[in-house]
Amino acid sequence: MNLYIESLIEYLKGEWDHVLKISDGPREARFIVQSLDPESVFALFKALDDHRLSWLQKQNIKCCFRVATGLWREWCRDPDAEAQLHQKMAVLGAIGPNGERDWIDEEDRLTWYRNRTIQDYEGVDGLVVVLVGLNHASDQGGLTDFHRVDEARIWYEMGESFVPWIKRINKRLDLNAVDGELELFDMVLQQLFQVRPLRLHKLADFLERQVIAGGDFYSLADFTERFFELLPFWGIPPLFTSGQPADLRGKKGAAVLKEADAFISHQRYKTTSGRKRDWLKIEKALGNSEIELPMTVGNEAIYDDVAAYRDTLYAFIHEANGDARERLLQTDLMPLLKILRTRDSSKKTSKTVPAITGMSFEVMLQGIWRALEEFAKDCGGQSLTEQLSGVHVELIRFDHDLTADDDGGVGAEELARELLQGCLGGLDEVFEGIDCRLPRDEDQARLPRVQWDHVVPITLDLKLDDLKYGTSRARPNVQFKVIVAGIDLDQTTEAVFKWVLSPTQPERVRFECARNVRELWLKERNPDRFLPTFQISSLSMTALYFAADADEANRLVNQAMTDLELVNLLDGLSSEQMDANLRRLTTGLITAYRAWLDVAVIEGYYTARANQMPQLLSAFVDLAEKVLDTQLLGSAELLRRFYKAFFLVDERVEANDPYLPGAIAWGLSPAVLELTQARAGFLADGFPEAVGELAIGGDGKAAFERLLDLAQIHRPLAALVADTQQLSATIKSFGLLHYLGPPPPTENSLAVQTLLRDEGNDDDEDVRDIVRPCEERDLVARVLSDYQQLYSFAEDGLRILAVNVRELQVVLSGVGRFLDDYLKRTSADWPPFHCTVMVYTTSSSPMAMENRLALWRNHVMERQREKGRPLTLSVGHRYAPKDQIVDLLKQEKRLYDIAFLFHFLRAGLVGHADPTMPFEFDFGGWSGLQFPITEYPRPTQDGDRYRRQSLLSSVHP
Repeated sequence: MNLYIESLIEYLKGEWDHVLKISDGPREARFIVQSLDPESVFALFKALDDHRLSWLQKQNIKCCFRVATGLWREWCRDPDAEAQLHQKMAVLGAIGPNGERDWIDEEDRLTWYRNRTIQDYEGVDGLVVVLVGLNHASDQGGLTDFHRVDEARIWYEMGESFVPWIKRINKRLDLNAVDGELELFDMVLQQLFQVRPLRLHKLADFLERQVIAGGDFYSLADFTERFFELLPFWGIPPLFTSGQPADLRGKKGAAVLKEADAFISHQRYKTTSGRKRDWLKIEKALGNSEIELPMTVGNEAIYDDVAAYRDTLYAFIHEANGDARERLLQTDLMPLLKILRTRDSSKKTSKTVPAITGMSFEVMLQGIWRALEEFAKDCGGQSLTEQLSGVHVELIRFDHDLTADDDGGVGAEELARELLQGCLGGLDEVFEGIDCRLPRDEDQARLPRVQWDHVVPITLDLKLDDLKYGTSRARPNVQFKVIVAGIDLDQTTEAVFKWVLSPTQPERVRFECARNVRELWLKERNPDRFLPTFQISSLSMTALYFAADADEANRLVNQAMTDLELVNLLDGLSSEQMDANLRRLTTGLITAYRAWLDVAVIEGYYTARANQMPQLLSAFVDLAEKVLDTQLLGSAELLRRFYKAFFLVDERVEANDPYLPGAIAWGLSPAVLELTQARAGFLADGFPEAVGELAIGGDGKAAFERLLDLAQIHRPLAALVADTQQLSATIKSFGLLHYLGPPPPTENSLAVQTLLRDEGNDDDEDVRDIVRPCEERDLVARVLSDYQQLYSFAEDGLRILAVNVRELQVVLSGVGRFLDDYLKRTSADWPPFHCTVMVYTTSSSPMAMENRLALWRNHVMERQREKGRPLTLSVGHRYAPKDQIVDLLKQEKRLYDIAFLFHFLRAGLVGHADPTMPFEFDFGGWSGLQFPITEYPRPTQDGDRYRRQSLLSSVHP
């Protein structure tokens, strides 16, 4: 029996039994089944009738099995069909004593069957109605009370896997296959329906009548081989094993099936470059005198010689000839696919070098990832685990925007070298610590990653003295090359990228600030007894609060450095007023911080991270714990001073104040340093996992994007004592800069606005930064998708409103994801999809936001152009401070389908802290330590309607 009909029978019988066994239920089951062919329906009804007889031995039930009138008429189109079908039903006992057809609804009484109840039949304990012909029912509205059973329902019941069917085949044919083999064939079937519409009944018919009926099988490998030989049934050329069955197993089999479909679809040959690229490989291969003709279905003599085969390929590739396509559908495509997989040694790299913005380590990992994806494509479907040998990164050139320091006698190139040393020094050692492992085979892939033994070294060459230096005033950048080496010497992928190192790049700002602080500290009279806080003007502090993004915040910090003052928090607190242990620990912290600062400026941040930062953080924690001991002399006064150390503050802050109205934790604050240290370890530990997912055929891209998203720093400190009564957990994060505390008392005055940027973005801004995946992306996309399922009119378009937006990324990445997924699965013949996105932002740089929205719109329109269904996309923006949002929304004249309210949980983050027990967590060997911080809102409890609490991981406050 057809596998699909078997599954259908099992499902109907199971639901039937479930309904009739519920003692207090209606005991009435009504099913409407999709339209099927006569043989399948008769087999279905015969099995259901047998089930009816088994029930009659226990209870008196009434069953109605009927074929819808429309489907019956479809069956009887041929003149002789009705008589033949009548005869088949007579054999099965489905013809009544007066010649009536018991299984056929010849009077189109679907509504009548829908209205049948137990009360219509005397002495009946249950009622079962099964109608077949869902697709031919004349009254679709009358189907509402029926349980619809179609292929989608059965596919769901199968767990969206073909393993249940393969198990039946395995048992029926006595193939003795193990579970692993069943899963490998399931991969192949899953891939088939990635390139063809999922039709379970057609597949079951194919397996039954074509594959199983076609020969004897001694193993599942024989069955798989027969399956690939019969692919022309699906419009895909056959694939013969040629003595290498492993090539058609599991992921390899799925990959070649996908390649075969891509070839025969002719899509890759719509462009001249696609035709030229593959034809050059074919000509070269067929020119070999040892080349043999490929096998054909049934060993039919389709080609007289290799020249005839070549002519057929030429006619198909260059002319899209239909006869050539038909011949190729009878020809083994495996030899040709191997030819097309060969890598073109003359392939030239693109002249345009991709630019990547961000932190150095993250940027280089992104470059490696893109190169690995390209390498995987060049492998032509072969497993990355079998081909990848190693990855190497080297710097090529630094085009900087620096000018010579004539007063100091330092040239521009020397300053550029110092800048790179400060930003990258020691990063090569971080690369050496990346433990990237891949499985050697599919068996090892099932083991934990720590047991994989194919080690892939990832290295970085930091020879700054040999680096080429140039100038680029508009867009300074560091060019680096990623070399992905394969097992074969000629299988190497090289890719060049630009790391944008503009004046507002966070690590560049951190280095220049560190150098400035170090110079100012050396000028102090007693630097060894100097516990600093870094003072800037209140105007700069206010402007930083209103910054639109990290670029603007870093630019404002750069500007503020001209007036930076180092304030000694120990002034007014003599050594005699402090306990000896407090003096020792304070001096130890100052010494450790200065040691870190010296190495960070001279040898580089990553060198200081490895060698000096552990001592610095340890010294900071030791003093923090000791100063909380109220029994020690001077602890209370030192605590008030220590609390403000290493922050950016304004001139309103006094060293001995018991609170801090506002502060900026920046790249030189121990709280931020602790997280940047852990962040590098987190990326180094997580990147091999993403590579492993890519290698074994998983969703490596999603894993890598999630890794980058989790690596963002959002809250280096839990809260700030903003005044004598309350804590404030309000924070605005800009990468390495974090404004802590409530909004500044100074209004966004004209003086502040002059500091803020209100012009458009750089024309070269990478839209990747705007749409970089984040945690909110999938949520936004899922909400839009769910809305479409609820309201059919949303298939025509959506109007989306996003309110209280601080970062465009949270809404635009989600909308972009939704459009990509939705438009991909809709027909190109449908009318344009109209999408409107209106964004209310709290940014004080409206022009910057509007320019980014326009950049995103252009990116999406270009991405969707000529892809399929047309898209009409419009965007709008309005600057809306929080206290004006409600009034502005009331003025909206347009109605929207969906509105998103972002960041509402971040309002009013003031309160007090309750101590709780510390907790520990086993990070399983990861060096990520406490990164990323675990923070989630605790649910409100009865009696606390207006109270919100947060639980944070045990990091140092």
